[in-house]
Amino acid sequence: GYQLENEVIGNIEFRLGWSLVRSKRDIARGISILTHAAEGLPDNTEILLKLAGVIYQETPKEEELKSALKFVKRVVEKEKKNADALFLMGKIFLKLG
Repeated sequence: GYQLENEVIGNIEFRLGWSLVRSKRDIARGISILTHAAEGLPDNTEILLKLAGVIYQETPKEEELKSALKFVKRVVEKEKKNADALFLMGKIFLKLG
């Protein structure tokens, strides 16, 4: 029922947001859609990691980097040995100084 519907919608939003970012058609809107997908599927580490990576790559502002850090920390909480998440976390910390 409801859970399945959330999962389907979240996955559609993930694909739409990621395609907007990857194609560079509308990065800000893509990030917004990915953020909404992450809120709808808070346990989906793939979405959280992709969102953190996109924010890290596309937005140099400290506030956004802290947001990316928040998302990647949620991945590490769930998957303590996720090498991609740990590496991204280190890069974000480096950029934040």
